[in-house]
Amino acid sequence: MSGFIWLLLSLLILTVVLHVVARVLRVPVVAESCRRAAWLPTHWREPLEEGKEVRFQTADGVWLSGTYLHRLTESSRGTILYSHEMNGDRWNALPYVEHLRGAGFDVFTFDYRNHGRSESVSGGDPAPEVTHADMADLTAAVRLATRHADMAGRPVGVIGVSKGAAIALRTAAEEPLIRALVLDSIQPARRRDLRSARLFNRSWLPVRRFVRRRDDRVDLARAAQQLRAATLIVHGQDDVDVPLQFIRSIATRIPSECQLWIVPQARHAEAMDVAAAAYRTRIVDFFARTMHTAPLPRDAELPRLAPAKAIPRPLHLASSGTGRNAP
Repeated sequence: MSGFIWLLLSLLILTVVLHVVARVLRVPVVAESCRRAAWLPTHWREPLEEGKEVRFQTADGVWLSGTYLHRLTESSRGTILYSHEMNGDRWNALPYVEHLRGAGFDVFTFDYRNHGRSESVSGGDPAPEVTHADMADLTAAVRLATRHADMAGRPVGVIGVSKGAAIALRTAAEEPLIRALVLDSIQPARRRDLRSARLFNRSWLPVRRFVRRRDDRVDLARAAQQLRAATLIVHGQDDVDVPLQFIRSIATRIPSECQLWIVPQARHAEAMDVAAAAYRTRIVDFFARTMHTAPLPRDAELPRLAPAKAIPRPLHLASSGTGRNAP
């Protein structure tokens, strides 16, 4: 009899342990979990026929593809760059930035390396973590926007979604040319950061207190402390992948102007779908107010034009440093 009781007790303990592990690690074992995984794209967009195709080169010699979309007004308020999600491409920008063109903003959207029509490099397969290669891509795009004939001399803002938001945050901490940021559903920069973020929702775990003491070691937290750009953070109230408390911890570290907009009933990267009208109004107003024209920092290293003999159609531009000819 005692052996049977011990067996039941062991099964009960095993059940509790497995339940705790599943809640903490959130192992995706069903299709719904996979659908909600922040690094899996949920939809793709058809390319626009309009726009000017641009090929440009990063500092480490990788050729990227982008599209310049001209504003729909006579005068320009600045240029907005779109930083797309993991496994997305430049055309994921359309729901987010199309209305900005009507408000007087030029738009530049591009494919990160190993995405879309940009060059694929060995060992550069997409991953949830933010890498120096990701930052090099966005830095090249930002500096291109300050030199390209259609965008030169105008303030630059960036809107990023999910991993694209994390890349934008990290890059803006080091790139003074970025004047304003809209960060939608910031994805933690490293796998262990995501695990730490999820612990913020486990108030009953003793480790939560430890995580709060040590979260200043998270890359995004350090980057947030260095931001100089005005920042609008957008996050879904029902985002189960990146808890709101983690996002608040990032927002409180930003020394420059920072607004945090929590969208009710929105999950990861769903704010535009849930509150489209309010979303469009808010980001247009934010960029219009914060992207005032000012001289470019003198210490910024601007991209150079590629040699004329290396410029096929469409136009190819290159950032500083030498590299391969455009593929």
